Amino acid sequence: MIWLVGCLARADTIPLEPQPPEQPNLLLISIDGLRADRMSLYGAERKTTPNLDRLAPEAMVGDAAFSSSNESALSHAVMLTGRYVPEIAWPDYTEFLVPDEALTVAEALSQVGYATGGFLAGGHVRSDFGFAQGFSTFEESADFGSFRETVPPALAWIEQQEGPWFAMVHGYDLHRPYAKAGVLYHSFDARDESLICQLCRERNQTERIFDGVYLPQHVRSTVEHHSGKVMSDPTNYARGAELDASQGTRLSSADLDHMRAHYDSGILAADFYVGALIDELKRTGAWDDTLVIITSDHGEDLQDHGVSNHRALIHDSTTRVPFIVTGGALSMAYQGKRTDLLIDGTDVVPTLMRAAGTVSPAGTHGRNVLGLGTPGVVFQQGVTGQSAIRTPTHRLVFEGVPLTDPDYRTKAAAGPVVLYDLRSDPGETRDVAKEQVETTAVLHAMLNVHLGAMEYGTSRLPQSLELIEMLHTRGYW
Repeated sequence: MIWLVGCLARADTIPLEPQPPEQPNLLLISIDGLRADRMSLYGAERKTTPNLDRLAPEAMVGDAAFSSSNESALSHAVMLTGRYVPEIAWPDYTEFLVPDEALTVAEALSQVGYATGGFLAGGHVRSDFGFAQGFSTFEESADFGSFRETVPPALAWIEQQEGPWFAMVHGYDLHRPYAKAGVLYHSFDARDESLICQLCRERNQTERIFDGVYLPQHVRSTVEHHSGKVMSDPTNYARGAELDASQGTRLSSADLDHMRAHYDSGILAADFYVGALIDELKRTGAWDDTLVIITSDHGEDLQDHGVSNHRALIHDSTTRVPFIVTGGALSMAYQGKRTDLLIDGTDVVPTLMRAAGTVSPAGTHGRNVLGLGTPGVVFQQGVTGQSAIRTPTHRLVFEGVPLTDPDYRTKAAAGPVVLYDLRSDPGETRDVAKEQVETTAVLHAMLNVHLGAMEYGTSRLPQSLELIEMLHTRGYW
């Protein structure tokens, strides 16, 4: 239990070396949906990230990094503001946005002399959701686009800059549907006309796989948006799991591995384009004066816990992500280093602001990852109401109540909660809350402290029917 004392606070510490006197350029790369343990950089058998692998000698790699939520809009909002989901805006998945009153890292950096450019791939991180805020230049690709579409304009913009710049580049290359047309379509498994391959090509069909059984009869339940539009309900996964498995088609282990192979091919595609971006920065010399953070907003369960998505669960499968700090502006003291200290999405803002030679905006959480000194804990919240505390050895989860429930804090305090001991159960399959009573009590109290300290935001999204229909068609709602 000694480690729990260090987990009670996430205080920043002084970096090993002072930051360079000149403001470096800053680049944030978000590879949407990237689960860390599917990367060869993090030990995966398939060579999915050859370009990121070769960065390791000149990077600091976080081996225990986690997203703050299990969904694109929520996690990216935390990443760009350093605040928790309910603090940013009203935490209803169908209404969430980055409101005007939120201070983003792009706005903060622009106040200290940075040009800011955002090159995002649409979907749930569009300007409609507030993600253009603070970027003097903002370009979004076709919805759920590729780095193929965001990298070229980002490079063109970077080439035009004369002073320090901050750029964010984002892509959905491995997001559902897992089977995307292209030269890397079947990089790891060549089967083509199988049922599973057909399911992978359609955006929402893999979400009808529950515990390895394809259930075409699963009806995506609906909810009514405040605008009156009827949309898919993000809580429908639990209902699908209750269907009669005998009425479906059981998929083989080879089928499920083929689905994962398609996902891995998407990782390879993202790695290719990110590698091209990095190579061009090195060719032009921009790399020498740039600090780069490469991370993701969530992972993907891939049937580890019976679903093929990220929004249903808060586990390592859906929230353990890469966190790589690199670039010519990274101090030699950190190059070639790996750290197993906990990192999460709130750490992006303080790391970038410290590198820029300034402080984080008031009200932000997290710490500069180049000055980590205490173990810390990770606080996470999911779109269907999960709240979790992740320590180096355990995960405690409260779920079953929407984040918008007026009695959420009271219900979370009363429980019940689930506890996983990651030392003996890294797959998070067995609840040990009743066996490890003391640890459960300490982490439950810690969860209550986090929840009790938050003041909920009230901003909501006034969406157009066109936007709602796009997200509904794409499977977000």
